[in-house]
Amino acid sequence: IGIERADQGISRVHARIIPNAGVKQLKPFFEDYISEQANITTDGWHSYKSLKMKGWKITQKYSNGGKNCDALHRFIMTLKATLRGIYGSLQEVRGDWLNFFMYFYQMDRRNFIKNTGLIGATAIAPLSRLSPIAESNYPMGYQLYSVRDAMAKNPIGTLRALKGMGYQDFEAYGFDDEKGMYYGFKSAEFKQILDDMGLSVTSGHYGFSPYLDKGEDELKRFVDRCIVGAKALNSKYITWPWIAPEQRTIDNFKLMSRLLNRIGEQVTKANLGFAYHNHGFEFKDHDGENGFDIIIRDTDPSLVKLEMDMYWVMHSSKYTPEQLIDSQPGRYVLWHIKDMDKVSRDYTELGNGSINYLKLLPDPIKSGLEYYYLEQGGNFASSSMESASQSAEYFKRNLQQYL
Repeated sequence: IGIERADQGISRVHARIIPNAGVKQLKPFFEDYISEQANITTDGWHSYKSLKMKGWKITQKYSNGGKNCDALHRFIMTLKATLRGIYGSLQEVRGDWLNFFMYFYQMDRRNFIKNTGLIGATAIAPLSRLSPIAESNYPMGYQLYSVRDAMAKNPIGTLRALKGMGYQDFEAYGFDDEKGMYYGFKSAEFKQILDDMGLSVTSGHYGFSPYLDKGEDELKRFVDRCIVGAKALNSKYITWPWIAPEQRTIDNFKLMSRLLNRIGEQVTKANLGFAYHNHGFEFKDHDGENGFDIIIRDTDPSLVKLEMDMYWVMHSSKYTPEQLIDSQPGRYVLWHIKDMDKVSRDYTELGNGSINYLKLLPDPIKSGLEYYYLEQGGNFASSSMESASQSAEYFKRNLQQYL
């Protein structure tokens, strides 16, 4: 969608349905509708950078939930509000209907909104802080620790069932570094199982916490084994997931930060990414200090990326996900999305709890997001697999359109 601005607001609107937002799809739209002499403002989507290099005068800025692209955002919300009364999803919109919509919108916007019943908040207020997109940019991911009981009994059947729910990508846990095995299978064998199902494992949680108390050489050998395992699965990230309760001291947070840099350098040299995953304990105050601030302050952003667990951010910190991303843009490459029980504040199925992701979900581009994983560590309504299914249905229905 392209909006031509005038002194009094919108002059013209152009829109086209394309299969994806890659450079090859965007370039013809630019050639057909936009002069190379025009001053163009876009959001932070990476494909626009390539078009900028081809001669268009493009200024990119983060959308900030639509606040920095107000005219475009209002048009999208009007379009979406109309669609909700006609079609089930954006994927079903045909070009002829879109052209019809734009003709009447541009002919008389005020009467168009009035006559289609799109008055007030429904017409211009976003259901989410983010604008909906026609096709998801990310595979729907799940942290396999959420179904650890099912994976222990029947990993192949569990993966097949999760695929049937719509999950395409996973974050692994429980790698046996001594045997080079995931879930009882040699790494190469497990990769073949994933390939046969058309699935991927893009990140893994690996058991680093014991190495806070071990020597440098022992840690290096462990990291080397993790690299071998991750590469066997064609994973993109190795992630440090937690430290044990007895390790959660200020001195250990400082020690861990030094180790994170060291591991990050080793993993980066192997052409993989390295990240740290937060829980709630990092935000606990220790006489004016906390572990999270130490990790952010003492680690190198080029070596140590971050996996934001939004449940724990909302449970234990004084920040929102958006505020954390504002302070470290581009660094939160991985997300965990899970909900909080309204009474106990324990985990719960996505959509059943107190976290309103329609308002809370941050800008994935500003975050630097590469992969996200839904998760529920426990407190299942009936079973881990049923909870995985419920969360998938809620996510596909309400949130996937924004990612």
